[in-house]
Amino acid sequence: MILRKGNLTIRNAVPADAEQLCAWWNDGAIMAHAGFPDGLSETVDNIRASLTKDTDETNRRHIIEVDNKPIGEMNYRNKGYGVAEIGIKICDVSSQNKNVGTMVLSIFIDTLFTYYGYGKIVLDTNIDNTRAQHVYENKLGFIKVRTNENAWIDQRGVPQSSIDYELTKESWLKNRQSTVTDYQADVLYNDRFPLSNKYDAKWVFENEMGPQPLWLTEALTQSLNLSPGMRVLDLACGKGLTSVFLAREYGVQVYAVDFDEWGDMTSPEIRFGNAKAFNVDHLITPIKANAENLPFASNFFDAVICVNAYIYFGANETYLDYIAKFLRPGGRIAMVVPGYPKDITNGVPLYIKDFLGDELWTWKTFPWWRGLWEKSSCIALDVADTLKNGNDLWLRYDASLAASGLSRWPDETDIFRQDNGDYISFIRMVATKK
Repeated sequence: MILRKGNLTIRNAVPADAEQLCAWWNDGAIMAHAGFPDGLSETVDNIRASLTKDTDETNRRHIIEVDNKPIGEMNYRNKGYGVAEIGIKICDVSSQNKNVGTMVLSIFIDTLFTYYGYGKIVLDTNIDNTRAQHVYENKLGFIKVRTNENAWIDQRGVPQSSIDYELTKESWLKNRQSTVTDYQADVLYNDRFPLSNKYDAKWVFENEMGPQPLWLTEALTQSLNLSPGMRVLDLACGKGLTSVFLAREYGVQVYAVDFDEWGDMTSPEIRFGNAKAFNVDHLITPIKANAENLPFASNFFDAVICVNAYIYFGANETYLDYIAKFLRPGGRIAMVVPGYPKDITNGVPLYIKDFLGDELWTWKTFPWWRGLWEKSSCIALDVADTLKNGNDLWLRYDASLAASGLSRWPDETDIFRQDNGDYISFIRMVATKK
């Protein structure tokens, strides 16, 4: 997350921030409102190790800066089913009581609702922190849901009480001030996919044919060893976003193949235009071809990559052996597709059937795909898994796409929140040709 408004910045905390966080957390004056008047007695090493485990999909700590100077921190935790728990501390005394906290909370909340797909935000505060209560209730619209009398004992043996608050997306969007939306957000920024962060979200949204193709491509290439000069088949590549990514980031020679069933929307001219826009047209060859009737010689490619599309032709038991014949021995094949992370012998919920519609037949389970690839005698399976927090990744992408106004699809974020990863995920398979 990188958010900016004027001289104010909210960014992901990184291991280099551990010393600053340690100084704040061990300061009893700063931590007293949280019930730690003697500080936390934390170590820099512990904080640094904790920060390396943060992910956008589970929990994330952030640094608040004014004029590039750290003045506080905030965080969120994904509690599941579209609920985020947040917290904030303005630690720099000179920045307190100047409306900074209200502003950064407004931006932070708006981002979690608008771009991260959360439907509800919850928080709690000490019952003695009346100023925070005023901000939550009167400026941000949080609703008090309960008071927890003598809920815990602080470091000095004093009973502490707290108040729980919640705010729904519907309420926030209905009442938010226009000034809140006047900030810059890098809406697809994700630490898990650093190479994808180089690409403008608007370009991705205008050219996408499915959920965040660059994240998914990077999830595959992290398990490959691509190097300049390799020949790579980008199979069923749509408008060629993935082809641009592969050529630009790895210097490989990409054969951008699609059947162009969408007509002019996915024509070779569109793919070539995207290649020229990023100055990689010398590395990309756009070709119209059917995935089941490819015009290439045997052993021609060093790698075959397919993002979001393998479900439409690769479920045939003979297809893996067919596509592998175009790989040199030792070449790699990698695909990622939407699918069920578990067995569905007892069927799927109605909301999944409504979500998939006519494409219900294309989805398979992770065990099904793994079993199919294990049957092949011509490849050795290297990676077979479901993408970590795949549902949350898709939810965030769809929420950002819907907010952009560029989506060709209905807003289905409620389905992802309802599912919570039970049936919606991404399946990743990577193998080497024997």
